[in-house]
Amino acid sequence: FQAEDGIRDCLLSRGLGDVYKRQPYECPPGDWKCITQELHKYGSMAVTFGPVCDDFYGHKHGVYEQPEGGKPLGLHATKIIGWGFEGDDEETGKGGKPYWIMINSWQNWGEHGVGRIGIGEMSIESEATSIKM
Repeated sequence: FQAEDGIRDCLLSRGLGDVYKRQPYECPPGDWKCITQELHKYGSMAVTFGPVCDDFYGHKHGVYEQPEGGKPLGLHATKIIGWGFEGDDEETGKGGKPYWIMINSWQNWGEHGVGRIGIGEMSIESEATSIKM
């Protein structure tokens, strides 16, 4: 195998065509309903967002919302694995404020690395991209 032969050809020649990434999918910036549809259909999505503020690192429970006047530190990336509604009422079917369920590489963040961030916070919906496998 030589690099100029291409990774796809190498994988196909070894019977690994099913693991080769196919088409990327993206949602229009800010279209959180599109993201929920893609999550439902294809699974988790990687996102880059920010800037995160200094209080983000200490988030432990509840739905994170960025404070006004917080000290911006830079961008961050995580994986969205789902969504929900804060205060969702099973009896009435009425939901509260929507949020993303995310996995972070930091095990001391959220609840053992899993947390909730309000939809619309830190421009999360502006760069949600993943691949169909």
